[in-house]
Formats: sequence, C-alpha cells, structure tokens
Amino acid sequence: MVEASLTKKAITMGIPIKANGLCSLFIVFITPCLATEKAEPLRSALQVKAASHFTQPFAGELDCENVGYAQIGEVEEHYFPIFKIYDHDNSQRISRKEWLGDPYIKDKALHKLSFSIMDKNNDGSATPGEMRIYLIDSLKLLDGDGDDDVFPDEFQHAYQTGTVLKNSTKQPLTTSAVNQAKHAKKVADKTAKGTTKHAAEEATVQ
Repeated sequence: MVEASLTKKAITMGIPIKANGLCSLFIVFITPCLATEKAEPLRSALQVKAASHFTQPFAGELDCENVGYAQIGEVEEHYFPIFKIYDHDNSQRISRKEWLGDPYIKDKALHKLSFSIMDKNNDGSATPGEMRIYLIDSLKLLDGDGDDDVFPDEFQHAYQTGTVLKNSTKQPLTTSAVNQAKHAKKVADKTAKGTTKHAAEEATVQ
C-alpha cells in the first residue's frame, strides 16, 4: 500500500522509478482541468439581455429617491408590488400565461427566458420569493462595477450587446425623464391589467 502510494507520487512528480528491475523515467504532470480549459462565462449573452429586458421597465420603482438610476437595495421594499403587476388572479403565483399576457412585451423570447430562470423549481409558476431572487440576481448581473446601482447606460448596453458594461458613465436620468418613465409604466401596467381582465371576462362568457 505504501509502495503504491510512493509510486503514484513519483509518477506525478516525474521522478524515475523502478519497475521489474528496470529504471523508467516518467514525466507526468497533473494539471487541473480548469487551467487547460476555457472557463465558461457566468451568464450567457441571452441571459444578460433577458435580465435587462425584465428589470429596465421597473427602474422607476427601484428609484424611490428620484436619483435617476435603479438601486439594488430598493428590491426588498418593492419586489412585491412588481410581482402583483403580473399576478392577475391574486393567487400569490404567476403562471406562465399571466407572465406572457403583457401586451407590451418587447421581446417574447427574452421574456420566456426570464420566466424559465425565475421558476427555480420548474413547477410552471413563480412565487414572490422567486421573483425577488431573480430581480436581485438580474440587477447584480447588470451592475458591472459592483456599486449596487444600475445606471441607464448599464441597462442599455446589456440589452443591446448581451454583455455587462464595466465602465459606466454613471449618468443618471434627469428628474423629468424619471417622472415620465414612471408615468408611462403606470399607464402601461393599468392598460395591461385591463386587457387581461377583459380577456378573462370574455372567456367566462363563452
């Protein structure tokens, strides 16, 4: 047992050892796989785009101080109102149908990808907790410099290129632009809820 262990150590270090009376030189080096293989990116380009596609419309909700950028620290206080926008039947779960029912979705493929990532246990629905985690993870992914703030250029760069911006200009939206964005989002959410409710009523009548 000891001999086998020493032999293994000798082979690893490239030390000559004797086998059946003959001296053989083994030049064997064990190199970790990670050193020879290209490391996989933490997130794919599509996942980066999906993160921006999902979170950017809610930048206003995550900017309570009207500073012109989203603050990751605001998620804890505001994720549930965001969740309720999609939870049309108040079941405390967002179904795939509810998620994809928003008529103002820019990119359905990215929206579907967001749902599949958010639905951690693959049960076909998303809970408030799952949305909270996905919101935080998405914003942290877009936050290229790790300052817990996501600026407009970080959102845009991620959506357009599928990569994370490492040198944000940290240029916030103007106060008027922030207010306009918040107003537009409220109108869109109200319209989306009305459209979904109307469709549900029609389905019931039929």
